[in-house]
Order: sequence, then C-alpha cells, then structure tokens
Amino acid sequence: MRDQLSRLCLNGSDKIPKFILGSLRDKLAQGESITYLSFAIALWLRYLNGTDDQGQPLPIDDPMSPLLTEKALIGKDDPTLLLNIEKIFGNLSEPSAFVATVTHHLQQLYALGTWETVSRLLSN
Repeated sequence: MRDQLSRLCLNGSDKIPKFILGSLRDKLAQGESITYLSFAIALWLRYLNGTDDQGQPLPIDDPMSPLLTEKALIGKDDPTLLLNIEKIFGNLSEPSAFVATVTHHLQQLYALGTWETVSRLLSN
C-alpha cells in the first residue's frame, strides 16, 4: 500500500484512541500479545518528533501538535511524557507491560532506524 505518511498520521491524536487503543486494551485484558499494536503506537510517537530517520522534516497535522511535538522532542526515546497524555491514552500509562513494550520499540526506532526496526520485528 502506498500512501503519504502525513495523510496516514493526520489527526493521530483522534485516530489512535478510536482505531488502536480499544484493541490494545482488549489484548491486555486477555493477556495476549500487544507487540504489534504497541509498535504502531511507538511509530506514531517517533513520527511526532517531526523528522524522519535522515533528519528531514515531517509535517505534523494534528490539533494537538504543539503539545505532542514538545513532549516528543523532550522525551525522545522515552515515551512516558506522551503516554501520560490522558486525553489520548487514558490510563494506559499504568500497565507496565504496555509502557515497557512501547519503550522498547521506540528505543529501537531511534537507535536502528525505521526499516531495520521493522525488519527485526517481522523476522521474529
């Protein structure tokens, strides 16, 4: 599927709760794997930094973009500041498995880059 990253991430602060977090909560409640859903969250958090892996600017089109980009830039590979935004994540910053998984993925995205992180995730 080819699409523009900026269109896919458009209004992410509205889309993430509607399309990902419900499934994530279900998986946590059922004790199932949250690897891929947490990876989707980590990808979005990395995007909120406002630059790609080569340092080129990425447009952030979101009603919450000033707050999101500020917290992304301060936190870098630590998602805590972003995961504590209750309007988006509610109480999901409490399950340590979720925070740990998102942190792992986000650190990999910063350390290895997107393509290498995706490649490693899919090869497991």
